[in-house]
Amino acid sequence: MDPGLPSSSALRGRMADARLKNMLTTAAFFGEKLLCCPGAGDADVFALAQVYQQQGQPKRALLAIARAGNSKTPNAFRLLAGQCLAETKEYDRCLELLGETDQPSEGWDEGTIDTAAAICLLRGKVYDMQQNRAKAAEWYQEAVARDPRCYEAFERLVDGHMLSAGEQAKLMKRMKFAPQDLWMHALYQSRINQYDFSVENPMEVPAAPGVSVAARTAAAEVLEKSLDGMTALAEVHYARSDFQRCLAQTSAVLEQDPFAHGCLPAHLSALVELGKVRELFIEAHRLVEAFPQSAKSWYAVGCYYFLTRKFELARRFFLKSTSLDEYFAPAWLGYGHTFAEQDESDQALAAYRTAARFFSGSHLPPLCIGMEYAKTGNLQVADQFFTHTISVCSRDPLVYNEIGALRFLQQDFHEAARAFTRVLELGVKDDFSVTWEPTLFNLGHCYRKMQRFDDAIDAYSKAMRRSPRNASTYTALGFTHHLKGDLDMAVTLYHKALGLAEDDALTAEMLQRALRDACEQSPL
Repeated sequence: MDPGLPSSSALRGRMADARLKNMLTTAAFFGEKLLCCPGAGDADVFALAQVYQQQGQPKRALLAIARAGNSKTPNAFRLLAGQCLAETKEYDRCLELLGETDQPSEGWDEGTIDTAAAICLLRGKVYDMQQNRAKAAEWYQEAVARDPRCYEAFERLVDGHMLSAGEQAKLMKRMKFAPQDLWMHALYQSRINQYDFSVENPMEVPAAPGVSVAARTAAAEVLEKSLDGMTALAEVHYARSDFQRCLAQTSAVLEQDPFAHGCLPAHLSALVELGKVRELFIEAHRLVEAFPQSAKSWYAVGCYYFLTRKFELARRFFLKSTSLDEYFAPAWLGYGHTFAEQDESDQALAAYRTAARFFSGSHLPPLCIGMEYAKTGNLQVADQFFTHTISVCSRDPLVYNEIGALRFLQQDFHEAARAFTRVLELGVKDDFSVTWEPTLFNLGHCYRKMQRFDDAIDAYSKAMRRSPRNASTYTALGFTHHLKGDLDMAVTLYHKALGLAEDDALTAEMLQRALRDACEQSPL
């Protein structure tokens, strides 16, 4: 080659090195010169188009792609062109270009992501932008079924609450993981099994032919140390109402990486549940100052005002969060809760219905709708929504707790007791956890109504072990002994209840009755 002529290989190397150093203007400069050389090919056109797209020039990238001839990698060009069209918000043109079918991927191996899966992901994102959530979910599923390593598709399905528990289980069966990717299988499984309380170790790597126990243990240890694995475990703790462990886990994530925002919904919600006003105030300020355009930042502010019971302010900031990301489910639920706390049922129901429309795979919006209808006395409609909730997720104990409360209001004490027992079967792992104390208390009421006094006493006693300073439990236990005819024990328990709540008129009245009944039985 004449020394005075530019070398295509040298230009190609300079372009690649400039891209590696994130010097995009320099890379584009050498890439454009490269296309003027006789040795340039479609791969060089593709590289230059990628640089233009990375520079934020999608239309210029499309023009560069048009210069390519009959490429040997049509899927890669189609993907890049589709990404450029989506960036310019030409969604219909993008879908027309991508089509509904894909050619077999070229050059795909274990070290790369299937290009056809990436195209399916892009279709899903475009449908998402067009607010066609059903089609979006369909293509996200196709993407992750084609290649389970297309994590973004899985994340959008789970974080967007697009699939019910049953649909998630079917999707897991469609995914084929290589032996070296079993850690991904464990991570995915932990994210969809948040409400499966029977799973002792959510991060357990499944067995596979040719994979030793030592390799599985090592993979699990790596997963547990990774930020995504720690976040998934925090979400499991939150779903199981173990808010202290959830907060400890999310705090560890944020200590390692303050920008790991995937754990923020669980972190902020745990702070609310634990009543940590000061910590929530500090976290909200940090987020708003650093990330003012993030929906999660304003969600944090809304959580702070919700916890301090300034519901109108909380509502304003939850709404601001949804305006920045309309598919951010916690903000929609928080927005509905602000109305529910002030007994503004119509507005609460409207917010929950919006959430139910956006997040058809989440059981929480219909559950909240049912709770709101039950609170207003519309028990038949509440029952319909609780039934729908079970069809979406049948493993959350909270659902059965609300069904039990509904059956109690309907005077069906046998079915109420069955529902509360189901809660305890699904959720109770610790005899001293306060989480399910209200359930045991309500179960005791059911047994008392059914005149199964010994069972009622057992349920109340278990509730008392979890919350030993709850005056209502002592009153209920005393009343049960009173009905059973054990007046001495009833009097003792009424006294203990009044020692915790001396202004309780009902307990004082029951104590007087018990003393009067005792006097009648044993006159002086």
